Amino acid sequence: MDWQTLGKCLISKKHKLAADLFGINETDFIKLKLKMIKVVESHKEVFIQVADYFAGLGAYTYGHFEKYKEWESAQAGQTSLFEDKKVVKNWSNSEKIRFPLINSFNNQCKNKTLTVGLNSTKGLKTHDPSKPINFWMYKPQHILDKAPRYSNEDTKFI
Repeated sequence: MDWQTLGKCLISKKHKLAADLFGINETDFIKLKLKMIKVVESHKEVFIQVADYFAGLGAYTYGHFEKYKEWESAQAGQTSLFEDKKVVKNWSNSEKIRFPLINSFNNQCKNKTLTVGLNSTKGLKTHDPSKPINFWMYKPQHILDKAPRYSNEDTKFI
């Protein structure tokens, strides 16, 4: 990863809606300045944990969308006409935490007009990439196009 180039790209970016999303005073948010990017252990760094949270949230919604929708319907008291009445939905402890977080995050995105879709895309996806938060799944543009892969041997993207 070319950390210097990434740093140069991020230094000039200031997004008002990102400040709004986290309830940060806009003037305080603008005062934040990116000085340097370096590789760190994520469990020791709060901002890296936030980035990991968003990455995980996006990936999780694609992998568990149908189960999330079942949970959402159950919360609204709605049941399927064709559902077997004998089946009792038991949510795992992690689902009991994750599904309300997904729901709350989706509602916050809607309230802040961040154009993040969930239901229409069966996972978190930003419809307008100019907005300050972006979720997208990699899709090849050509038959020979491949997503970047991470190599542990030399800690670089290949």
